[in-house]
Amino acid sequence: MHHYNVPIVYEKQQNVLATPHIHQLISICKLLDVIDKNNPSAGDYLMPEILSYPFWNVSPKIIWEISLLARPKNQNSISDTPWLSVMIDLKDKKINNIANFLIALSSRARYEPVEYILESIIGAHIPLAPDGDNDEYIEEKKEETPFVSPYKEYYFSKKKLENNKPEYLRFLSGLKFFINSLRNYKSQSLLKVSDLVTFVDTHENSDILLNDTSPFTGADNAVKLMSAHKSKGLEFDTVFLLSCQDENWSKSGRKNKIRLPENLPIDVGSDESDDDLRLFYVALTRAKSHLYLSTYSYNDDGKEAVEVKFLNIGKISDADTKEDKNFDTSSILETVTPNYSDPVYIESEKAFLSPLVENYKLSPTHYNNYLNLVYGDGPRTFFEQNLVRFPQPMSISNIFGSSMHKAIESLTIGYKNTNTIPSKKEFIDFFKKDFSKKRISELDLEKYLKRGEDALSVFYEQKNKDFSPNNKSEVDFSNEGVIIDVAHITGKIDLLSIEKDSSVDVYDFKTGKPIPEKNKSDHDKAKEWNFKNQIIFYKLLLENS
Repeated sequence: MHHYNVPIVYEKQQNVLATPHIHQLISICKLLDVIDKNNPSAGDYLMPEILSYPFWNVSPKIIWEISLLARPKNQNSISDTPWLSVMIDLKDKKINNIANFLIALSSRARYEPVEYILESIIGAHIPLAPDGDNDEYIEEKKEETPFVSPYKEYYFSKKKLENNKPEYLRFLSGLKFFINSLRNYKSQSLLKVSDLVTFVDTHENSDILLNDTSPFTGADNAVKLMSAHKSKGLEFDTVFLLSCQDENWSKSGRKNKIRLPENLPIDVGSDESDDDLRLFYVALTRAKSHLYLSTYSYNDDGKEAVEVKFLNIGKISDADTKEDKNFDTSSILETVTPNYSDPVYIESEKAFLSPLVENYKLSPTHYNNYLNLVYGDGPRTFFEQNLVRFPQPMSISNIFGSSMHKAIESLTIGYKNTNTIPSKKEFIDFFKKDFSKKRISELDLEKYLKRGEDALSVFYEQKNKDFSPNNKSEVDFSNEGVIIDVAHITGKIDLLSIEKDSSVDVYDFKTGKPIPEKNKSDHDKAKEWNFKNQIIFYKLLLENS
């Protein structure tokens, strides 16, 4: 199809564990897991492969040099010199940086959640607009080491997006699927690098595939490629039914296609022949005007192929072909060998990217991210974070803010349900219970539990009299149908206080640092500007909902 510039729509399945860019992340995590102060050479068997990954851009000559320097100097030497030690001593700044980067990551991997480690390996930090909750996170990122992993820039650069959009989105889909699968592993537990290694080993040793299905669209009006099962309930003007051979359409003629783990010796019984016929009938009846069926005489191994048993039509004679004026044999006579390195044909960039904005709604956070030129490239930040949704762990300050918001919501709901405001102890206990469920390190848990208890205690004492059963908490506008011009906008307001005169006070709670009255930093000015945008956005939501 690409060869003839025919746009297509299809779903591509890939086992993400077998894709190079995911395998590379896994190998680095395995290295971090085995690096040990007592045995610095434990991960050396992984180093040649890891250093050869294309995103480091390390020449084979340098890898050979490190290998030679790591070998025993003489026969009396007991062991090799650790590769990381050689890399630190080498007079090569890039190699020094990689070594120090891996050593620092291995130390963090002992206590930090695996998502934060993956973020560093990927170099995936996306600049965030200051929202009043993530002040510390932004400051921490500014203070971090200047070395940033080149992984993301190699696989997900702006140039890669412009030159090869299908590969960019396919790679991104695989990365998101892998990280989301990892997040669902041992729900509610703190996952470290060692857990990622166990997760992958379990799948590979049991031969369990981690399949990601990503859609591809080449144009609005494109040929749809799908299985007979996928076609159920659909209709098309023209249908081409390929490879109408008995081995493809009859379960008795082929092996079972259901893949089960190798360690489960389950024999799946074949269905009746009627089920095969029903599926074939479904495929035939998808066509409204034109139906084409194709067969072949011989398999790839040279054996004679048998047509599907449900069609007893025999071979088409030359006379039959001549009588059918619409039957063009020239296309059958021409053989095209697919070149899988040909560029993917995309008729319309708009059609290719349109699935990303299907049912899209603009929120105040997305709006501020698009305009955020203080901490990043606004439009690209918006594209990566809010449209393609590049996987990024929630920062500890944002996790803390989320639990603080939920605690205040519990206060509002409790008051509404019982007509009595919950006690300060109940209020703080709710926060502690919710925050303790988060996947964070013990050090962060202890630090932020104390901070939350102190802040909520003061908040309760000063603000509990302002609460009312009429207050509305966490008001979601996603289903309010707010359309301004052509923009469908949405958002969630922390608290609405509805007054007796029907006026509405809007509250948005912030857990970051307060903005000073004077001597405001650039960060303070950006944050203040974002707050103003947010309030205007809420006004638009309320007045148009």
